[in-house]
Amino acid sequence: MPTLKQKQLPAQQIRVNRGKGLFAGFREMITEAKDAIVDLLKPKTKTVTKEVTAQVKPAVYEDSDKTWLLNKIGNTYQSTSYLDELKKLGLSFKDIRITIEAITQCEYFTISDIFQISTVDFKALFKFVKLGRLSSYDATYVYGKLDDFLLNRLDYWFTQIYTKDLQLAVCTISRSLPTEEQYNDIIKFYTLLSHKDLPKEVSICMRLCKLSLFILTGIDLPRNRTLHLCPIWYMMLKDMFSISYYNALNGAGVAFGILVETIAFISKEEMLSILTFIGSIASTGWGALSSKTKSWVTHKTDLIFNNASSEKYLCWNKTLSVLIDKSVSESQACRMLSTFTFGATIKDSLKQSLSGTLFIKRLSPIPTRSSVYEIITFFRSIKEYLRRRNRTFTVADGEIKKMSKAEDRLKVSYKTYFTLLKLDIAFIPNDDSKRTSGCFIDPTNIKIDNDLILEIAKRHYTSKSSSNIFDWVKIQKYKSLLKKVIKDNPSREYIQFFGYPKNSFFLIGNKAKHYTLTK
Repeated sequence: MPTLKQKQLPAQQIRVNRGKGLFAGFREMITEAKDAIVDLLKPKTKTVTKEVTAQVKPAVYEDSDKTWLLNKIGNTYQSTSYLDELKKLGLSFKDIRITIEAITQCEYFTISDIFQISTVDFKALFKFVKLGRLSSYDATYVYGKLDDFLLNRLDYWFTQIYTKDLQLAVCTISRSLPTEEQYNDIIKFYTLLSHKDLPKEVSICMRLCKLSLFILTGIDLPRNRTLHLCPIWYMMLKDMFSISYYNALNGAGVAFGILVETIAFISKEEMLSILTFIGSIASTGWGALSSKTKSWVTHKTDLIFNNASSEKYLCWNKTLSVLIDKSVSESQACRMLSTFTFGATIKDSLKQSLSGTLFIKRLSPIPTRSSVYEIITFFRSIKEYLRRRNRTFTVADGEIKKMSKAEDRLKVSYKTYFTLLKLDIAFIPNDDSKRTSGCFIDPTNIKIDNDLILEIAKRHYTSKSSSNIFDWVKIQKYKSLLKKVIKDNPSREYIQFFGYPKNSFFLIGNKAKHYTLTK
């Protein structure tokens, strides 16, 4: 019985251990040899089974972050290759995971869009994630947090947005010793560029900038206008650095720091870009604001608003449009004002020997109380005024020579009057017949200019007599007809710019808007 054999085996072994006979030893040897032969004749599968059973597989460690990533972005050849490339840049699966978690917090990138982000840009995002939410939005603090790697990526992003998205030209200036004129030429170049309509499509670099800003500030930009301006600010700063030989700071880092500070500043209160950068605030709008908001605007922007003074800031974009000879909306004028303000602070700061920290602190794109006056004064030029005035008369005189009917000539004269009146109020504002440089005229409250009408009438009436008296009569008649056309039949273009013509008999001077620090 099997049970009996199992019981006898231990006893037999004990007896063998106590002492073996000579033949017992031979029997043991034969038995072992027999067993060996039997093992050789057994099927090989049993031997393999024994070996497999004997071998212990090492425990396989599954990286939970890698598993998460493959589940998130897909276990495909594209995803694994992308992860391998990121690993080569020194990023762990955990680093990659926390970066993707940050990316998916916003709607700037879908999961499939992630593969469009270059690996080097992905590393930049990781570095921003490691910085985390900033404890301060001061430009100098932000600049100090940026290492060389991030500065290089910001330079690339801004350059790409400037050249590819905005499709803007590079400023070509002489690299001689800096002069006031050179600085002004750079400021004028980029201020005019900021007037350009912004693209509606959002590129990869734009989305990377927006995401970086969100990571650092928690502010989700609803619009891209301010972000589009940053590359322009950067290029202007870079060009002004180049002629000043100021190499103490990285331009891309400075521009990004200013951007963070500006966005945080704008988002501090629920207002549209500081009331659209002074663009369209009216007395009713100012009166509707809370006392807290009024106090904040006054403190932060150095603006002094009330129901009367707020009217000073109406229609300045119309004057600016005439000065630059381009149609300018309020939003376009605000972008120009912001860029001009930033350029002016750069120029003033470069004239002084400042440390990096003080230099950055002086820079700002936020307009102050005098900014509107300053940009209008900046673009005023008597030389440009005379050139465009002569050009207007030259074109009109050429058309008049081809016309014999008074009705046709009056149409040309009306157009000439409209053009010259805009030039006069923009370049040489007239306040009660006194030339005032520190102001501009409210175009919506303009009176009919009898002197200008007379000047046009003298050039556009048709003389058929050598008599001075007859000519005088013809001029007065033509003047009356032209004035009647202006007063009774203003064009839609005229009304949109000036409002309805106002009879000079009922007005004492034009309503001037002063933009000085004292008024």
